[in-house]
Amino acid sequence: LGAVEEKFWLRFCELIGRGDLMGRMFDLTAVGEVERATSRLKCSDLLERARRLDVPLSPVLDLREASTHLASRLKPILDV
Repeated sequence: LGAVEEKFWLRFCELIGRGDLMGRMFDLTAVGEVERATSRLKCSDLLERARRLDVPLSPVLDLREASTHLASRLKPILDV
């Protein structure tokens, strides 16, 4: 989550159905609550909701996933 602006945090709280967290953007104790709320949702569902609400959200990839993702993004550029 790239919630560097309050508007993104507010939208994210809406996205996960936790409006009660809106005033806790910088509260580290909210991390566990966010983890619990997001763990109940599929990654693809979270990403689709984020896209619709304009929330800067992307998954954290492991090294293998990241290299596959990068290769797929570069393929159209490198296929000349």
